[in-house]
Amino acid sequence: MKLSDHRVVVTGTLLLISALALQAQGQTLQPQTQSLISGPNIYVQAQGGAVYMQDLQVNVGTHEEFKFNTGARADLVVGYKFTRHWSTELDCGVIWNSFDKYGDYSFSASKANLYQIPIMVNYLYRLPIGRSFEGFLGAGIGAVVTVFHIDDSGLNFQDSDVAFGGQGMAGLNYHLSHQVDLSLTYKFLGTTTHKWSDEGLYTQTDGAMSHSLMLGVSVKW
Repeated sequence: MKLSDHRVVVTGTLLLISALALQAQGQTLQPQTQSLISGPNIYVQAQGGAVYMQDLQVNVGTHEEFKFNTGARADLVVGYKFTRHWSTELDCGVIWNSFDKYGDYSFSASKANLYQIPIMVNYLYRLPIGRSFEGFLGAGIGAVVTVFHIDDSGLNFQDSDVAFGGQGMAGLNYHLSHQVDLSLTYKFLGTTTHKWSDEGLYTQTDGAMSHSLMLGVSVKW
C-alpha cells in the first residue's frame, strides 16, 4: 500500500465516522421519547469466523508480495447503546493468517504466520427491521499490533510492530430474546505500513487489508 492508499484508508474511515456522528446529532433533535432505548443498554459480544487477507506488498529487496491462506478472526466486544439507533463499542480481537507464498516460494503453513491484534473504538448506526431483526453499519479507529513470524528453511525471523488501523462493518442482528442477540457481521480492517526487523534482517511492507465474515452472540443487560 502506497502513501496515497494509506490516506484513503484513514480518510475514508474518518469521513464515515464523521457522517455517522452528524446523523447522530440530527437524531438527538427528535423528541426524547423517539430516541430513548427500550431495553438493556450495555452488551458484551463474542464473534468468530473466517478472514481473507489481501496480498501484502514488500517494499525492500526483491519487492515481491506475500500471499496468505484463509485464516480466522475472533473478537470480544463491549458496547453501550445510548439511543435506539446509536451505540459505541470497544472491540478487541485476534486475526491469524498463515503465509502461503512469497513470490514463487511456498511456505510450510505451520511455520510462517501473521497475527494481528486490533484494538478499536467503533461507532454504529442500527436500523430495526420488524420485531426480530436489526441491521447495522459502523466504523472504527484504533491501533493494530502485528506479529510477523517465519521459521522456514533455516530462517527464524520474528518481530512485532504497532500501526494505525481503521475498520468498517455491516451486518444483521437477530433478537433471540430480550437479552440475547445472534449476529452475522462483515468487517474490513486496514492498517498503515509495517516494519519488522530481527537479528540484522529487515523488511517493510504496505499496510495490511483483511476481510472477515463472522457469527456472533451478544448478551445485553
